[in-house]
Amino acid sequence: MSMMTALTRDCHSTLPPSSPSSPCRPLKLEFLYSTKAETRDDEEQVRREVSVSEILFLDRLLAMASSPPGRNDDDSDDARPYDLRLQLFLTGPDARDLKLGSGFPAATHPRRISTADVLSAVGEDADGRGEVAAYVCGPPRMTDEMVGFLKGLKGVRAEWVLCEKWW
Repeated sequence: MSMMTALTRDCHSTLPPSSPSSPCRPLKLEFLYSTKAETRDDEEQVRREVSVSEILFLDRLLAMASSPPGRNDDDSDDARPYDLRLQLFLTGPDARDLKLGSGFPAATHPRRISTADVLSAVGEDADGRGEVAAYVCGPPRMTDEMVGFLKGLKGVRAEWVLCEKWW
């Protein structure tokens, strides 16, 4: 979450202009977020509705994605100098049967993130991947697999595929 906060807060100072009339091009962010969702009440073992507030960081991510993208010199306080597309992946034994409360992203999936999802996020066209920077954080096996996959994609700069490893 700290990396996402830094990107959305500081992106206007790190990107070159897209044209003379624009001091900064909007940063395109694809955020694929996976987490386990508990779907049963432990005492009664009955399915219950999952709320946005139960998913760690989801409130903050939704707030980051809620205002319209714009340039950093826009007069509007609501405009943001990035374009954030949030995809939520909910896992767990009952993920396919989740009852979601209101406010979840339109792109909410009851499964793990796949390499096909990552490929879609970085772009199908290898020529367009030269400016892709990827940040991977998660369990050791998933992190290693996704970092290896990204570094193996044609057009992706291996030095721009970063991860957090605490193990």
